[in-house]
Amino acid sequence: MQAREALRAAMAECHAFQYRPDGANDYWQTPQETAARGHGDCEDLAVFCISRAFTRCPTAAWRLVIGDVPAGRHAWVEVQEGETVLWGDPAPGYGQPIEEPQWWAWRTPLWAYRFDGERFLDKAQYAPRRDSA
Repeated sequence: MQAREALRAAMAECHAFQYRPDGANDYWQTPQETAARGHGDCEDLAVFCISRAFTRCPTAAWRLVIGDVPAGRHAWVEVQEGETVLWGDPAPGYGQPIEEPQWWAWRTPLWAYRFDGERFLDKAQYAPRRDSA
């Protein structure tokens, strides 16, 4: 399965969960905890989404991204497919995967964590974008 289809399938699974913010007590649930509870905040849903997408397409370069959206701090999933970066937001109401840079106008990525199938690796600062779109 290609990364685009893996991301869409994982997001469809996530959209079955209820979005429930943590509030001041931010705790990142494991995928198993999110599945058992049936809800999570943006980080919980992104962790679940990336783990499910990875099982479908383990050769892709998956990243969990933390950034700013108009409503505040948020998490989503990105994947490199060839020269294209696709994003997916597993939190209901935040969109479907599309190609960048169309979305860049209202999302400001700050940090990215690579995913190796078991854990998140090396927090990296997102480089500023200079898109002409």
